[in-house]
Amino acid sequence: MKKITVLLLVFILAGSVLMAQRIYFCDNYTQNGEPIGPNTRVSCPAEGGYIYILYQNGGINLSSGDYLVSVDKLSGNSYVPFDVVSIKGDLSKNWFVYDYKFMTAGDYRITVKNPLMKEMVTDYLKLVSEETKSTSSGSSYNYDDPSSTFYYTYSKVEASTSINSSTGEIPAAYTSFTIDATLGGRITFKVTNNGKSLGTDKLIVYVDKKDESGKFNAFDTKYFDVTNKNATWATFYVDYYSKGEYNITVYSASMVFINSVTITLNYKN
Repeated sequence: MKKITVLLLVFILAGSVLMAQRIYFCDNYTQNGEPIGPNTRVSCPAEGGYIYILYQNGGINLSSGDYLVSVDKLSGNSYVPFDVVSIKGDLSKNWFVYDYKFMTAGDYRITVKNPLMKEMVTDYLKLVSEETKSTSSGSSYNYDDPSSTFYYTYSKVEASTSINSSTGEIPAAYTSFTIDATLGGRITFKVTNNGKSLGTDKLIVYVDKKDESGKFNAFDTKYFDVTNKNATWATFYVDYYSKGEYNITVYSASMVFINSVTITLNYKN
């Protein structure tokens, strides 16, 4: 019985590490390997264009050897091999980025394999021809399309101890909280979009925790349903059991960045 329990724990921990790996498709990236302008639906000019494929290894430094990035394209009802890129792992980083040129519009599946040829993570990218992509102003800065990052330009994520589920009112927004050292504590978050509808039926929430070196590493991923996508606000909560500094990043169901907030948790005296 003890052996079974230990094995079960190992599988659970292994699954947690696996879930921490991520792929982002973005316009740019920071020096710490964080995506800038991530999106899974991007307009593609007739001559093609470059998109950064950013891979995060879940807070664990990369292995020695070549990582493979497989690019498959949807043809009919199935994805077929399209291209493979080899990238040398930098042992001082827990991420890598590759500036990939997509030549044509279409649906793509991107898979990252480690130097042992184990699949780490897969994600999907939709490239839409600029001629067919609808915009309200003829500009790429589309503030009225929920599939555009600019739709959430004036959005906000606030943290509090409680939120009125009927009105969305919060007593006050905080960035510092205390939790019980044994029982932990629940922090509630409110997402608003400056009076506009949220335009999504789901919130994807990444919870990252700062380590001793000052880097934020993947800690947890949560999914919350939005009852009414036309609502101008939504709430969700996260239960915490250890003190520290956390960054909470919120995306729409189509992986469009909404906004983020950083909070600090300390134990009650």
